[in-house]
Amino acid sequence: MTKILLHKKTCAVLRTVGVILFWILFWWGCAALYAKPAIFPTPIGVFKAFLFMLKDAQMYLSISNSLLHVLSGLLMGSVIGVLFGVLIARFEIAHAFLAPAFSVARSTPVVCFILLAWVFLGSQVLPAFVSAVMVAPVMLSATAGAIREIDPRLKEVATVYRLSLAKRIRAIYLPNVLPAVRISLITCVGLAWKSCVAAEMIAFSNHTVGYGIWFARTAEMDYDTVFAWTIIIVTISILFEKITKAILTPKKRGAQ
Repeated sequence: MTKILLHKKTCAVLRTVGVILFWILFWWGCAALYAKPAIFPTPIGVFKAFLFMLKDAQMYLSISNSLLHVLSGLLMGSVIGVLFGVLIARFEIAHAFLAPAFSVARSTPVVCFILLAWVFLGSQVLPAFVSAVMVAPVMLSATAGAIREIDPRLKEVATVYRLSLAKRIRAIYLPNVLPAVRISLITCVGLAWKSCVAAEMIAFSNHTVGYGIWFARTAEMDYDTVFAWTIIIVTISILFEKITKAILTPKKRGAQ
């Protein structure tokens, strides 16, 4: 059994390495065909830029600030989405007034929100706000949908036995709503990252990942650094999503 598990893990590692090598070679081939390394850099040029960035304290400050923006926006958007999702599922009048606003937020391109909000908010507050606006509708839909799908018979049983609100929440609502909220929150991690970096780039938020990309692209025309920043963003986003999933996924109890 141990050998089988070890073989599966080895195959998974080799498959991952193979996929990464394939895309690096594909990237290298495209760069060679384009033959303009100043605009389409090679993997070696990007790797050198990445090594240079590792020595710069500015990179770590930028990543820390962007992480703070993402976490703030994710937290605000999740709390707002869950609270308003409960209101919309519980009260028809709340649904009539709030659902259109969240539908507009879900449908409007993120660039439009950035440009509109930039007029009223500072460049340091804007990224977290935009992330929250992108996350809230997703959390609202998940929460309201999960509440509406609760079996009406469970509510009838709670009424018959005159369960208190606290017991109803613990026994009926939480077990049905939490899985949907958990899945949506994991999905929103990547969404929050993308919208946050976009807001940082457009609003010129100093000492952030988005500003680093904008500065490398516009001020220095350094596409090696732009590609390096992009790889860093993707890597952090994947790690952030996996950590969130590991924290939120219930642990399986071993057989007793």
